[in-house]
Amino acid sequence: IVEDNYNRALAIYSAMKNADEPDAKIKERIGELQYNKIIMNKANVKKAATGGLMGGDPRLGRVEDVGYQAYSKGGLTDYEEKATVAAKSMETENAIYVHLKGPDEFGHDGDAIGKMKNIEEIDERFFGTLLKNIDTSKVAVMISADHATPCINKGHSDDPVPVLISGDGITNDGSERFTEEFAKKGEIGLLEGAQVVSKAIEIIKSGN
Repeated sequence: IVEDNYNRALAIYSAMKNADEPDAKIKERIGELQYNKIIMNKANVKKAATGGLMGGDPRLGRVEDVGYQAYSKGGLTDYEEKATVAAKSMETENAIYVHLKGPDEFGHDGDAIGKMKNIEEIDERFFGTLLKNIDTSKVAVMISADHATPCINKGHSDDPVPVLISGDGITNDGSERFTEEFAKKGEIGLLEGAQVVSKAIEIIKSGN
């Protein structure tokens, strides 16, 4: 339901943007919560990196409307379907952003065990499926989060989150796991959200 509401809001947002409607009118139509989620996700389309931490709010950077195509497939936990659509979309698009909501929900519930199991499930079912359906010599995979949701807080926090980029042409910096502790030791270091786009492009280009 959460994802369906977001997708409906995104469709309205895109249509109103294309009609040059003012932001205030769009926000009034879809509501401030959905509007802010869309703005945040548009920022995240343009950010990624590897072996480092991202701090700060990525919304602080100036974000242009990139005019992207929205895709929807399956329910909240239909990870194989989402991965298949993402991989297929790479045949016609040069970048795909996939937002997976599951771990955030467990964070709000304070369920650390459930969150851990959900992350493991995403690793196996989403990324396992994705990697079987893309050519990693041509496609780089970037992973991060738009915010931290510590179970102890049962809410969002401003803690830095790990960012990672992986592909056949990317040099391994020695990171063995995708965790906060390994990210602290990564060669990229700490980035502000607004810095991640240019750093990601730099890393991808250096591997080609």
